Amino acid sequence: MDESAVAVLKARAAVLARRTSVQARDEERDHVVFRLEKIRFAVCLAAVLEVFTPRQVTPLPGWAHGNAGLTAWRGDLLLILDVRELLAVAAAPNTNIDRTIVMRANAVTAGVIVDEIMGIEEIDEKTLEPLPERLSSIGSGIVTGITDRSVIVLDPAALLQHHGRGG
Repeated sequence: MDESAVAVLKARAAVLARRTSVQARDEERDHVVFRLEKIRFAVCLAAVLEVFTPRQVTPLPGWAHGNAGLTAWRGDLLLILDVRELLAVAAAPNTNIDRTIVMRANAVTAGVIVDEIMGIEEIDEKTLEPLPERLSSIGSGIVTGITDRSVIVLDPAALLQHHGRGG
């Protein structure tokens, strides 16, 4: 294959690999909605890598609250987080690890234990309202806002960074 054909193929590949502005907007609006106790939360779908059930979580003695432990994931170790205390949901740790959302933001990857995956909803983050005063104790700096359907939208980067600093 001559150089001009290779250049054309590379240019075509670059065009095909680029996301359109419509695709980018859709990804930014789509959120995974999940439940912790009776409260519904959401994170941007673009930050979610997978939902899975760890076979075993090994606790890490001496680590900060909220770090449930480590598990094997795709041939590597993955930190599993229980964010209930951080989000002021419940004082008791979650021992049910059946539903774990693997998130990645700013080069930090971790699994977050949830009670139930509710589905995917389109959420326009520009229309979010601040949390009402009665909910102000929930995840300071981690909450982006609340929807008109009472879904609390979280910033996955802030959530993972909080635990990256040792909670």
